[in-house]
Amino acid sequence: MARGSRWVDAAPLEVARPRLPWLKMVPGWLRIVVLSLALMGLAGWLVVKIARICWYYPVSMLLVAVASLLDWWAGHYLTGVVVSVVVVGSLVWWWKHADSYARRCRWLRTEMRRFAVYAWDWRTVMRLANLAGEVNGREYLPKLQRVWSQGWRDRVQVRMVKGQVPEQWMARASGLAHSFHANACQVLVTGPGRIELELVYADVDAGAGYRAVGAEPGASWWP
Repeated sequence: MARGSRWVDAAPLEVARPRLPWLKMVPGWLRIVVLSLALMGLAGWLVVKIARICWYYPVSMLLVAVASLLDWWAGHYLTGVVVSVVVVGSLVWWWKHADSYARRCRWLRTEMRRFAVYAWDWRTVMRLANLAGEVNGREYLPKLQRVWSQGWRDRVQVRMVKGQVPEQWMARASGLAHSFHANACQVLVTGPGRIELELVYADVDAGAGYRAVGAEPGASWWP
């Protein structure tokens, strides 16, 4: 040490401590377990979604599966030709023999109307009709279930939100009819928490009237 000088402590090393991602600090076996559980949950969710789609649109999904198999086996060209022939033949059948087409292809009308008329606008209609609820920031919607289309009317099964009563739906029957472009709507109770909307689009008998109000279980359509 030089004369006249004094000892000075070295300055602390100011280096930022490296921060590793939290995933790097998790043991390898635990990462494998968590990833496996996540993949199993995702696979289960996909299976449930596909099963629901197949339940509500069985014939459409069968046709998609057949078309996919044909595409895999014969190629895009032959598949396109077959699909074109089927579509054109269906249009000619509908044009020439509408009654026969309606009887034989009722499933097509049912599945198309469930998707295009009801499922497409279901959330919006439920919100605007005040039939949806919200608790702690989570929205609860009535569940659209099976649909049967009979040409002049549609029968729509609905599972109500917990705490709802059929009278709430009966009070909004007219609004539901207008929302789904029907002439009238009737609400029938089919079980605990379940109702059926019967939406009329055309009269079966020109002289018959229709009572567009809620009905008790077993009540008749016509007065």
